[in-house]
Amino acid sequence: MGTSAISNELMSAIDDHVPVLSDARDIPRIEISVIFPFWTAYRASLQLIRYSSLHLFTAAMFPLSAVMLLGLWIILQHHITPLDWVAFIGAFCFSPVASALSLYLARRRNPFTQGPFLYVFDGNGMHLTGQSFNLNIGWSLFKRVEESSEFIFFFIGPKRAHVIPKVDIIAEEALEPLRQMIKHYVRTEA
Repeated sequence: MGTSAISNELMSAIDDHVPVLSDARDIPRIEISVIFPFWTAYRASLQLIRYSSLHLFTAAMFPLSAVMLLGLWIILQHHITPLDWVAFIGAFCFSPVASALSLYLARRRNPFTQGPFLYVFDGNGMHLTGQSFNLNIGWSLFKRVEESSEFIFFFIGPKRAHVIPKVDIIAEEALEPLRQMIKHYVRTEA
């Protein structure tokens, strides 16, 4: 989505709150507008799991227990009842369904989590503006940045990240400039 999807009020709020460097003409300014539909946010939350060993372990625990249960049934030649199938399917699907339900309830309680958001990257860092907030994060505060096939994750803590869909970055023709900016400014932890 282009910046045309962002209201004029939101754009003027960005201009009022984004600090400008004295040598701003030498530093590119990248603007990316993002709206997070439910399924995009859900895919992002599932992909975020792989960057935390604790989340990965807990998300895999229920499906692995379902596979173990099925293996025990086969080894012990257990007669599988409909209730057994319900337990198997419930254990196998628990993690993704719990994630979807958690995301749905969070979005229902706070509709501002859906966007639109305007991300601005410049020499000072990332500036995020939504309908009810302005947030500035300096480059030095990013612990790491990870890129998947669909998203770029800007980690501000071990398990917390700002997520931007790559489709929105590509729509603004900003993928390579953003990669170069990240490479230049983000110092990863050793």
